[in-house]
Amino acid sequence: MKIIGIDIGGTTIKADLYDEFGTSLNHFKEIETIIDYDLGTNQILNQVCDLIGEYTLNHSIDGVGISTAGVVNANTGEIIYAGYTIPGYIGVNFTAEIEKRFGLYTFVENDVNCAALGELWKGQAKDKKNVVMVTIGTGIGGSIIVNGQIVNGFNYTAGEVGYIPVGNSDWQSKASTTALIHLYQKKSLKTNQTGRTFFTDLRSGDKVAEETFEIFVENLTKGLLTQIIHTSLN
Repeated sequence: MKIIGIDIGGTTIKADLYDEFGTSLNHFKEIETIIDYDLGTNQILNQVCDLIGEYTLNHSIDGVGISTAGVVNANTGEIIYAGYTIPGYIGVNFTAEIEKRFGLYTFVENDVNCAALGELWKGQAKDKKNVVMVTIGTGIGGSIIVNGQIVNGFNYTAGEVGYIPVGNSDWQSKASTTALIHLYQKKSLKTNQTGRTFFTDLRSGDKVAEETFEIFVENLTKGLLTQIIHTSLN
């Protein structure tokens, strides 16, 4: 069995082929997510379909699994909410379009829920029943697992912790990788920074990077403390 696994983020889209046991078949691809913030549009659906098309040229594919940023109706494969990190994303229906174009069974779920399920299946949460997971990237995401099942909540928004208030804005505006880089560029007057370049500077002992990281950790901790206080899983 060959399954295409695709992870969609606000910065890159990653894809690979897997067998039914979750083992990579070593056909990894990574492309930059095309987003036009000025026009409020993106090319993600077309990019995903292009990737699938590339895989189907040389492989017999049995299905597609997609993890994506945003609030996902996992029953239909539609993006029902996406914040400012991916403009023009609401209403995109991956399942309908991929099944129409390629005739492949497709399942779509929020990326943090997928990460939590992966940890439950083969990672640090293996054999656990109740788990809370927080991920930090372009934004901040969260997932809640109770009795081994994802808690989707009303309108599939359970675990969307990035929007909780911290100070005068939401958490991901202060403690995501995006926020970290923006703050570093502002303080250092450097441009075109990435997570990789920031941590290279941090490891080299750059004082501005160290000051920026201290602020980032403080903001991250404030949000995490909120989760610990308000989430109790026995």
